[in-house]
Amino acid sequence: MKKSALALMSSTLLLTACGGGGSSSGDSSSADACSALNSDSFNCTDMLAELDQVQYQAAEQFSTQLADLQQQTDAYCAAIGSDQQAATRTAAQQSWEQAMLSWQKLEVMQFGPVKEYRNAIYSWPLSVNKTCNMDGAIASGNFAATTPQVRGLPAVEYVLFADAPLPSCSDAPAEASDAVKRCEFAQAAIESMRTNVANMSFDLGNYEPATNPGGQAAAQAIFDALFYVYNQTKGEKLQKTVLPQNANDVFKPEKLEIAFADINAEVIAANLEAAQAVMTAGQGSNGGLASYLVAAGQADLANAMLSSLQTAIDGANGLNASMRNIVSTAAADNSDNDVALCINAVASSSGSDVAELCALDAKIKAFTDDLKGQMALNLGLTVPRDAESDGD
Repeated sequence: MKKSALALMSSTLLLTACGGGGSSSGDSSSADACSALNSDSFNCTDMLAELDQVQYQAAEQFSTQLADLQQQTDAYCAAIGSDQQAATRTAAQQSWEQAMLSWQKLEVMQFGPVKEYRNAIYSWPLSVNKTCNMDGAIASGNFAATTPQVRGLPAVEYVLFADAPLPSCSDAPAEASDAVKRCEFAQAAIESMRTNVANMSFDLGNYEPATNPGGQAAAQAIFDALFYVYNQTKGEKLQKTVLPQNANDVFKPEKLEIAFADINAEVIAANLEAAQAVMTAGQGSNGGLASYLVAAGQADLANAMLSSLQTAIDGANGLNASMRNIVSTAAADNSDNDVALCINAVASSSGSDVAELCALDAKIKAFTDDLKGQMALNLGLTVPRDAESDGD
């Protein structure tokens, strides 16, 4: 039975609109592809239970970080106008960054209840129109008037890292620049998230993918969640939005995922670390989906995929400058060869910040190519429809 601070949180916060557990019914028969590989060294049900626990622990970590974010934001709000305002704001910003990095692991674990609650916690990109809409709600104090897409972590980021409406929001009310009103908006957003996380924890406590749906159906749901790395981490956070794709394209710093804080590379690393956790369940090739590959006679493939993931994680963590700085600098200088360097980059490219950032895209591709190719083929899993085209 799963027991943690999440369960305690769900009993102390008001639960509204509780979800139904997030699992779908399924029939795991003796012919099930995953269960058919059961042996002395592999058990499908045990593997799925391990991954259920990996997800649960990630949710617990986020719950803890969210509670700290609430504490630090409350301290900042109370300090506005005092000589402690700057220091408490910095502490709240740092706490937001840690909460975001915790959530970014759950972004790659969107199976079961996490998928159902995701948009109440995080939705991106945070477009200019969304921040302009928030300005009106900040000024009026009517948090309930906002849409779910701006009630979560992006709302708190906007308040903690931006002092006033963006210049493009020409008709923003003056009150939207008021530090107290902005802080109250952040507090409302955090309270809303805590309620949703309490509801999610309640559902997670009753979610048992190892038995419902169990077998290959559960493995498929977890496999589908891994494609976040292909569609979002690689496809949206790097390739399709930020990096140039042809000689006539440009670098686009305005489309970075994290609009105001400067942790874009760290977010990508968190996504990849979550994929690693799903692949291994903390046990190398002896746990997680890697153990399923080993049971299917694909130990070399499992090890190659884990190696590719570690290489990509190291690449994201090893950038010499922030992604924002690299992309902004490249965008500002059109006279150099950075665009050509980027579109021709391979996993081993190095020698400049741009080369290493664009090499990160290729490093992730080594993992996602195997994910949608040999892994799917050898485990009898179906590639999600939105990842079927080979456009990378």
